[in-house]
Amino acid sequence: MTTNFSDFIDSVKKGMNARGYISNIQKVKKGNGVPLSGITFYRGTACVSPIIYLEDFYQMFLEGLPMTEILTKIENIFTEQSELCGNVEEILNFNFVKRKILPCLVRKTGNALLTDEIVSNEWHDLAVTFRIIFQDEKVGDISILISKHLLKLWPVTENELANIAKDNLKKCQMHFCSLQEKISEMLIFEDIKTEAATNVYPPIYIMTNEASYYGASMILDEENLEQIARLLDGDFYLIPSSIHEMLCIPVNSDLDKDFLEYLLEDVNKTQVLPEEILEWHLYRYHADKKELTYP
Repeated sequence: MTTNFSDFIDSVKKGMNARGYISNIQKVKKGNGVPLSGITFYRGTACVSPIIYLEDFYQMFLEGLPMTEILTKIENIFTEQSELCGNVEEILNFNFVKRKILPCLVRKTGNALLTDEIVSNEWHDLAVTFRIIFQDEKVGDISILISKHLLKLWPVTENELANIAKDNLKKCQMHFCSLQEKISEMLIFEDIKTEAATNVYPPIYIMTNEASYYGASMILDEENLEQIARLLDGDFYLIPSSIHEMLCIPVNSDLDKDFLEYLLEDVNKTQVLPEEILEWHLYRYHADKKELTYP
């Protein structure tokens, strides 16, 4: 019986080969250097394959799920995802993907994604990558990180790509709500909603995009920061709670900077996936200067 992860990976590879696939094991470092084991499958004339990570499936196996069912789950995911990424012609058609390109704010320090092959820019002490992002009813949010190799297949330069992504970002709707409102949305019973909405103080606000996917990037649009300053009536702190959202707290609230720094550290350690951590310190937006500062 398979008892360790290495043996499990070999069993998956052999099992998928027996089902008619050509499989390849890859060691992948995701955002912030988190190592994951991925497997790709090819069948027929397909030249593009999604990477399926195996850590979660290994946990299912340890919990008693038979290998045959694990292989079926992997095959089903592969079939769904390959339908989305298998049409290479659409990806290479810049006119098709142009409106789907968005900037994505990520951590700069220790980020294994930021190799020389990836198109990226610096933004303060963070980095901006660029992705083709779209939604699918079956799989959900899909994103393709834009590499320099892919860029060479399009009729645009890196600067032109950045400007296109910036223009697309301006068309995205910022989602800004209080933590009270968010808690109420997640609760079912009205009496609990009412109590929750009145017991959260001082006011903490969530800023993201409509999809809550790479939503922290909304601060790349200066107009969004100015709008938040107007809503909060002055300067505010930004807590980079993940690559998907920012928390905003008025500077004149009862929460001091040291406590917010502690809060961010705790959230990063206990609530956020390592590859989705954005930063470990606060930012402050100065409404009068229209300026963002950090330690």
